[in-house]
Amino acid sequence: MLVYLYEYSGYDRNDNYFEYTPSLALCIISIIVFAIEGIILLALNIKFKAWFFMVLPVAAAMEIFGFGWRIHMIYNLDDKAGFILYIVPILLAPTVIAAADYALVSKLMKKAGVGNKIFRPSVVRYFFLAFDVIAFAIQGAGGGLLGGAETYEESRRGSQVVLVGLAISLAVFFFFTVTTIYIHVKMSRNERADPEKYKFKDTRYKRIFIVLYIDMVLFLIRSAYRVAEFSYDSFFNPVSNSEGLFYGLDILLMAIVLLLWIPFHPGFYNFVEKRKDRKKDKNSVTVKLPKEEQNKIPEA
Repeated sequence: MLVYLYEYSGYDRNDNYFEYTPSLALCIISIIVFAIEGIILLALNIKFKAWFFMVLPVAAAMEIFGFGWRIHMIYNLDDKAGFILYIVPILLAPTVIAAADYALVSKLMKKAGVGNKIFRPSVVRYFFLAFDVIAFAIQGAGGGLLGGAETYEESRRGSQVVLVGLAISLAVFFFFTVTTIYIHVKMSRNERADPEKYKFKDTRYKRIFIVLYIDMVLFLIRSAYRVAEFSYDSFFNPVSNSEGLFYGLDILLMAIVLLLWIPFHPGFYNFVEKRKDRKKDKNSVTVKLPKEEQNKIPEA
């Protein structure tokens, strides 16, 4: 089936989806690492009721699912369905992880009082999330086309569709990084201008920004690697067929991102809004007194 593709992509190899035999040991290690991270993050999310962070254990589960099928591919190198089930979850997992960053930054904005009628926390969150979903759908469609390719032209078309999705994801995340830096600068200026009004009670929140920036750099590196991988005329190219690049510039980076959010989980920094606090805000009534009443000094 794939011999036709290989002839046109410049490679002389057998009828399989890899130029190499994937390492079974690395697949098992990856499954163990993502399983441990996913379980710990799930437990922390339940403990702190951080439902917006549930996308992280979901992403870990997607990585595990993908690696399960990668192991299957070791013994079935020409399995079309197996290749699709391996590549699509691993390709899409980082896009799911990004959704947690969007939600967290919107919560930082809300807690710090940054924004206006248009530039609101909810707008920031759902604007980036909408493009995240679009990139997710395009990459998923491209991965399906790529896995089902029977000719070189179909392989090239699948790669191009995935590349469009990756390019959107990279552009949106870069813009999100710039937005996060702006929000951070704005919060710092507000604190200096009016410490009583804007200063966080828990000054450790700055650590959250450090983790966010590390997260963003790793995500951008991973995205750049994937864009380079799919920039060739076909998926079957030197970049995609380097197991070292696959683990070093994708899997390892995403494992580090998930690992970072274990000790720096938002729940440890009071960024999870409790239900009773939301009810209190909704039920609270602010009574504005006339100026003469405000200035009146009560008699002893």
